Amino acid sequence: MIISIKMKETLKFIRDKAMRIKFYMHRTSSYLALANTGMILFLFLSKLKELGFISFDIDRYFIPLIIIGFCLLMLIGWLEVRLRGNQEEAKVQFSLNPYMMEMRSKINDLWEEKHK
Repeated sequence: MIISIKMKETLKFIRDKAMRIKFYMHRTSSYLALANTGMILFLFLSKLKELGFISFDIDRYFIPLIIIGFCLLMLIGWLEVRLRGNQEEAKVQFSLNPYMMEMRSKINDLWEEKHK
């Protein structure tokens, strides 16, 4: 019995630490996505230059192009917040969360008991 209690505590500790690490990795992924966007932009512009659609030196103007690209991404993010897209996304995530679904069913049961 003592071993199982100690084992449960150890597993809970490991699970908590693993979830914290997962959370940090998830937060980092958005920064990696920005770096990936920059690389894709560079490849896209290089291909356009190679095909003759643009004639300016990409290497010379790459940093300003990256800054303009990130500003456009921030504008899109700002528009999403202004149009409340993030709130709708949060509602969907909240409604699909099994823990919240259980809480909602318990609250509904209590509501029905109270209003009978």
